Amino acid sequence: MGMGNVKYWGRMWLEYMGAVMGIALALMLFFAGGRVIYPGDGINGIWKTICVFYPAYLVLSAFFIFSIGTISSFQTYLPVLVSLNATRRESVWGILGYNAGGVMAITAVIALFWMMPSSEVGNVTELLLLISGILLMFSGASVLMGAVVGRLGKKGVIIFIIFCAVFGGIFGGMAAITAQKPGDFLLDFLMNFQPLWAFILGIGVYVLAGAAAMMLVRKMEVRV
Repeated sequence: MGMGNVKYWGRMWLEYMGAVMGIALALMLFFAGGRVIYPGDGINGIWKTICVFYPAYLVLSAFFIFSIGTISSFQTYLPVLVSLNATRRESVWGILGYNAGGVMAITAVIALFWMMPSSEVGNVTELLLLISGILLMFSGASVLMGAVVGRLGKKGVIIFIIFCAVFGGIFGGMAAITAQKPGDFLLDFLMNFQPLWAFILGIGVYVLAGAAAMMLVRKMEVRV
């Protein structure tokens, strides 16, 4: 990958990270503004509350921003790079690189909050492994769906919508069967994951999704 591509995706990474952190802050202020979990601790209680809420909204905003950004990259940014003499393989490597970099950066920011003296979050290492694994799995799925949409066009969009509908239906159905709210069901589901295995599974999914994306874009029609 040439230095031009590195600079290009580096700039993209900075833009998306800024968007993720900004949206997370906005969500925290909108949904949790004024809510202090530790009201008796004064300023320290406010910091403790931020250490609980901000990492959670950071993960949610990462799901939203990186999924949209990754899928749109195959439709908009990849053709531009190919038109500038970059290969399809180099372009996919760039997408994979800024996604992986985003996962590492988000995990590092969460670790920074959870390791503050005012934080009361326990089992930080295990939680970070779990979050990293989940983000890698989600990013891998986004890369694969982006390649499908980029390769098949409107048909790919339909496949993506069907995939989201099926996934949402399965998730909602399982939550209904267990008589739980979707949020509680998701929390219980994630907490039952072994953190190390979730991390290893995340790496495996990400690598396989990247390999599949490489194959899908080999004959992708590029229009600028």
